[in-house]
Amino acid sequence: MLTDGLARVRDRLARAAQSPSDGKAVLFVVAIAVGFLLLTTLLHLPHGPEHWSADFRTAHWSKHPDTQHNRIALTYATEKTLEAYPYLSPTDRQLLADLVKAVDATGPAAIGFDFIIDRPTEPAKDAALFAALREAKAAVVVGAVNEDAHAPGGGHTRPTIWRR
Repeated sequence: MLTDGLARVRDRLARAAQSPSDGKAVLFVVAIAVGFLLLTTLLHLPHGPEHWSADFRTAHWSKHPDTQHNRIALTYATEKTLEAYPYLSPTDRQLLADLVKAVDATGPAAIGFDFIIDRPTEPAKDAALFAALREAKAAVVVGAVNEDAHAPGGGHTRPTIWRR
């Protein structure tokens, strides 16, 4: 079965190669495909084709609900939210502390915290944020980045759950 399919493909390529204009197009496509495969194996694009195609595959071939799940609430901090603050980046830690407290007061089962905290800012505001995360009644899910590429799981984000 497989050999029959390969024979048909070989025959098509041979016929296309005999026609000058069609043959050039087929050879061009084959050359691009071979070049792409060589590029992904020789240069080892980050984590190979599986890694960089996962979002595309998920977006186009996964089932998606028509609406957001009614038990999940998303709260965004946008540039408009941050207009009243003296800087946009890093996000004001007092704002984040107040946000965690406000969300926790609604009684969620869990809070997903998706902000990059990679450097200290104002010490009192940093302390307020970490206190709010520590004292939340709900489980708080945060990501931790391991920047040591040689460590186990190096350079990747891993989920961490903080519980009281």
